[in-house]
Amino acid sequence: MRHDSRAERGASMVEVALTFPLFILLVFGIIEFSYATAQNNEIRRNAREATRELGVNPTANALNLVCNGFDLIDPANVRVALTTAGAVTGETAELDVIARYRSLTGFFDGMLAGVELRTTHRFAIDQPFGGRAPRWAPANDFGRTPCP
Repeated sequence: MRHDSRAERGASMVEVALTFPLFILLVFGIIEFSYATAQNNEIRRNAREATRELGVNPTANALNLVCNGFDLIDPANVRVALTTAGAVTGETAELDVIARYRSLTGFFDGMLAGVELRTTHRFAIDQPFGGRAPRWAPANDFGRTPCP
């Protein structure tokens, strides 16, 4: 024979009231972490594709190569830097991409405000700048330029 007293039912409601907010916090935390990981992967992918193209085609517009491939990130929140320092063919150059994290749910905005996602890719220069000159011109370098 089963006894269901009002006190027992009340106790189970209290347990639910105490554990439900923790469960919601866990679910939203998983969602936000997954979204942040997806944004980070998108930044890395765009930087990797841009460096691949710049290695063989130094006349390509690095800013457009990086900025045109975003789906999850607003390009207005992205800054790109290219550093070659007049590198000779066979040496390396560096592409730096920085984006402000944008929350999906807004649940953790207080904690995550100002977080930046950043990736730096170093790549070999396979072709001389302009197809003829022996060096990349340092004038093609730019620092932390926002996406158009």
